[in-house]
Amino acid sequence: MIVQHVSAPQKAVLKSDAAINLFLSGVGAGKTHLLGIKTYQLIQRFPKARGFIGANTYLQLVQSTLFRIREYWKSIGIVEYDKDSRQHGHYVVGRRPPAHFNTDGHNFDDYYGIISFINGCVIFIGSLERAQSHEGKEMAWAVLDETKDTDESDVKEIIIARIR
Repeated sequence: MIVQHVSAPQKAVLKSDAAINLFLSGVGAGKTHLLGIKTYQLIQRFPKARGFIGANTYLQLVQSTLFRIREYWKSIGIVEYDKDSRQHGHYVVGRRPPAHFNTDGHNFDDYYGIISFINGCVIFIGSLERAQSHEGKEMAWAVLDETKDTDESDVKEIIIARIR
């Protein structure tokens, strides 16, 4: 069992059954850490559901959002698969999953912009700089970070509209 140490506002978001949650807080308040916890919960509970992790810009996504999310995952033992390592990995980023991963329901020509988990879960990753590039994707959930400069219509008409 993994024990989560969260603040009262983080706990409220984690326990919420609302369709949409907004966690607005200051620098260093744990917004991205919360995304790490929430994505882990979703990956475990709904392995057949496709998710989305996004940020306003690509650099924010890879240097901040994914960095912090993966830091959280690593803290609880969820690590990236490396065929040369003795450590058993749980996910791969941007490449075809190894043969022992569950790929039922995968039908991708390539895995660019995709995190694949050993349990079969798929997470699309991307920035909202060109939000139109996410049109057509079907996802069950989405988490967005660093979106203070994101166009509200992109979130409503593209990301939220993709959620099934």
